[in-house]
Amino acid sequence: RADRARRDGENLTIDSASVVIPLGQSYNYNARFIPGAAGTTQLSASDLRIQGYHYSQATQNVAVNTPTLYLSWGATANIGIGQYDNPTVQAPDNQVAPLTVSFAHLNASSTTPASVIIPTASYNNTVRVSGATAGTDTITASAAGHNSVKGAVIVAAGRVDPISSWPTTLSLSGTDSLLVTMYARDQNISNIHYVTSPTIFTLTGTANVGFVSGGLPSVAITSVTIPADAQYVQFWIKGLTVGTSTVSIANANYTTYAPSITVIP
Repeated sequence: RADRARRDGENLTIDSASVVIPLGQSYNYNARFIPGAAGTTQLSASDLRIQGYHYSQATQNVAVNTPTLYLSWGATANIGIGQYDNPTVQAPDNQVAPLTVSFAHLNASSTTPASVIIPTASYNNTVRVSGATAGTDTITASAAGHNSVKGAVIVAAGRVDPISSWPTTLSLSGTDSLLVTMYARDQNISNIHYVTSPTIFTLTGTANVGFVSGGLPSVAITSVTIPADAQYVQFWIKGLTVGTSTVSIANANYTTYAPSITVIP
């Protein structure tokens, strides 16, 4: 049978004058309702048949609301100085045409592109958010026909602890060094981020504990680098003499990590 659908008002349009429910089926979902402006619209559907078994007309009131953008990090994000992430900015629905989303900042403690485009047939896109200097920034995302959204970004000194596989004791009995993995973390140590540029960390050992390169023979090292667009670096530590002492790992944009290690025979 053929159903005719219409709407009263300009808040909503329908892309089909009628639809057909095929024989043996109970519905047709191919017609699209296209919001035009905020307000309330009544949709109606009528059975065009004149036979006595035709269906009665049906109506439905539909409220069309202005859509609101959404930032995937929510109300607040944490990031370290010189770090970045690629969260998403979202619209509630797939776009019928490319949607330009612009970004404004309260201050310069974080940076983003001036805008990104949510493409046709998609509802989101990524935006690179970088930590520039310590402080709290508020980013406002805006787009035509949408309510804007704000999200705070707290930028502070990064952390490297905990370091994966980091020991509290080392033994002199073996000949191998211990491989550890150091991640770029923000002030909340559970969050790991990319670094915007090569980030060099100074390694300061002691008479008891040293930092060494991989391979044979290993050589003493005094620094390691997390490459640009990476999240971690691996290096080795080695017990040199029996005793307990404190080493340090430092970078100007990170809290210095200074753990104690005991070297045993």
